[in-house]
Amino acid sequence: MDMKIDLKHLKSCRLKFADPMVLIINVFIFSVVVTGCYVGGGTVSAGPLKFPDIKTSIRVSNLSSFKSTGKFTCQVPGYYYIAVTLMSADANTKIEIMKNSAAIHWQFMTGYTKEQTHWEPGATVVALELKSNDNVWIKLVSSKSIHQSCLTIFKIN
Repeated sequence: MDMKIDLKHLKSCRLKFADPMVLIINVFIFSVVVTGCYVGGGTVSAGPLKFPDIKTSIRVSNLSSFKSTGKFTCQVPGYYYIAVTLMSADANTKIEIMKNSAAIHWQFMTGYTKEQTHWEPGATVVALELKSNDNVWIKLVSSKSIHQSCLTIFKIN
């Protein structure tokens, strides 16, 4: 079978309704992105991790709530990519990615050295379907030493 690409044929097959301006407007209107970080160090209490140092925010109108509670509330339904990076010096630091009150995924950070002098990184990602008013947040299962950690959430469709 001949696998050459016929450019004239491809051009004639393109979607007639795919107006580039409409595509650009749709991407802009439906984009949702937030990246928040925790830049301090020291022991953090168990419960929702807070990421008050906002690095990026597009179409997140409840940003003050996100900063104070660590919980992202979906306002534009769709599929979202959630990525967490975490640094801990403690053994068996466990986080859970929460959707509303249910743990969707969990991750352990090793983080332990005999002298406890090294910060160890950990990361985890998931893709989730979110509906209006769903909450996504990162739960620290027990009090641990946390440093330089970030949460990024963005809509992928």
